[in-house]
Amino acid sequence: MIPYFGKNNVHYDKFEWSIYTTDHFEIYYYPALEQHLERIAGYAESAYQQISADLKHDLSFKVQLILFKTHSEFEQENIDPGAAQEGVGAFAEPIVKRIVAPIDDPPDRLYGLIVHELTHQFEFDIIPQGLIRRSVPLWVNEGLSDYERGQWEPLDLMAVRDAAIADIIPKMTELEGYGGGGGPSRLIYNLGHAVFEFIEAKFGKEGIRQFMFSLRKSVIGGGEDAYEEALRMKKDEFDQAFDRYLKDRFKPFRDKERPADYGRDLSPNKEKTQYAEALSIAASPSGDLIAAITVNRKDQELDIVLLSSKDGSIVRNLTGGFDKDMGFDHLVQMGVDQAANPWMAWSPKGDRLAYFVRTEKERTLVIQNVLTRNIEERIPMKSVDEPESPSFSPDGKFVAFDALRNAVGDIFTI
Repeated sequence: MIPYFGKNNVHYDKFEWSIYTTDHFEIYYYPALEQHLERIAGYAESAYQQISADLKHDLSFKVQLILFKTHSEFEQENIDPGAAQEGVGAFAEPIVKRIVAPIDDPPDRLYGLIVHELTHQFEFDIIPQGLIRRSVPLWVNEGLSDYERGQWEPLDLMAVRDAAIADIIPKMTELEGYGGGGGPSRLIYNLGHAVFEFIEAKFGKEGIRQFMFSLRKSVIGGGEDAYEEALRMKKDEFDQAFDRYLKDRFKPFRDKERPADYGRDLSPNKEKTQYAEALSIAASPSGDLIAAITVNRKDQELDIVLLSSKDGSIVRNLTGGFDKDMGFDHLVQMGVDQAANPWMAWSPKGDRLAYFVRTEKERTLVIQNVLTRNIEERIPMKSVDEPESPSFSPDGKFVAFDALRNAVGDIFTI
């Protein structure tokens, strides 16, 4: 688990809010967002039409859509203090019917984000939280939202594929609450996405609508089992059919070679060390060392450690005591796509490492000597937001990275 949740919600900026009203939304914005307003309103209304058509359902209220220009400003929201952490893309609030989101994603991803969160509002309306007598499994809410979004993250699809190939698909009808069975919650959400694709493949979009409204009756009280009423299947029949669907879908991968055929896991051994997981890696130019972002369970922080590429042994912790001794709060996390984006980069000579750190709201590019642990350069990112994915130029004189300026992404050099 990444150890930075539960920190104080600090406000660095003052926002002067205005309201822009559309057919189905009250959009809250401040002056820096005005140039993006019509575009975002168009995304929101298109998302509403898509979900409403799929579920044949309309909301009786206007959704409050509260926008922030960047994720660092989104983190200052006070609607649900602490909900907007690094790594959280947006959130939907069920009581006052609000969606809170930054707009700094590329257009296709931002539209998908709005679809995902707006689907939650439809879910809350179809199955009112205050009326239910038993909980709705979170795989239903998150699965339907990801299904409506219509996009698979590569790592999410990989997790579902691996579960199918390894024959460890749980019985989805038996999962309640946060996922049940103690399994990884993200995999359960991903399987929920796959469940709704299965229902569409077998029963069409009308099957999804029937399932949601049958589930409403079932959890509020008085209705039949949702699987039998909507899909005419007993729970065990549904689980078996879903299991077959996934195995057939990923059958081409069953006989493919596996990574273990060519190598072994070099990530830190959590049984023998204080470190767990490898969230991002970068091999040195020589190939002898691997820099890895890992969770330091003892110090409760993210650290960069150097691993031997031969046996995975830990050579050195480059950032031990990071938030105590080096003047920074923590390493910058790479947003929602943490595993997909590079967190750090080696210099061509293999003697320095570049990465971003954070102190309060501010980000800084750090160039660190991996041999001495000395920080050779600290370059504040004053003119851009959300810098990430550093990369040295071939001569080692420049570092390129992507970042936002006025909520528009670009590539910069320094």
